[in-house]
Amino acid sequence: MALARFKVHGSLDRGGGARAGTVTIDRSAGTFKVRPLRSRREYTASLSTVADIVVQMILKAEMREKEKEKKLRRKRNGN
Repeated sequence: MALARFKVHGSLDRGGGARAGTVTIDRSAGTFKVRPLRSRREYTASLSTVADIVVQMILKAEMREKEKEKKLRRKRNGN
């Protein structure tokens, strides 16, 4: 099966702001690889690990949003 490659921009491996990179998905091996532009280093994770991380991040963001709404309601009601 062919590899799927995508150009991405993000903080990647450096904290100095956004930079370009390449994501490679190998469905037959079940891997997700990220290589920052002009870097020899390649970061690899299994697709199941990436899926777990994405779901956890979204759930945490939803929980934070609900908590903000709850605080606003309490503030408006004078409690």
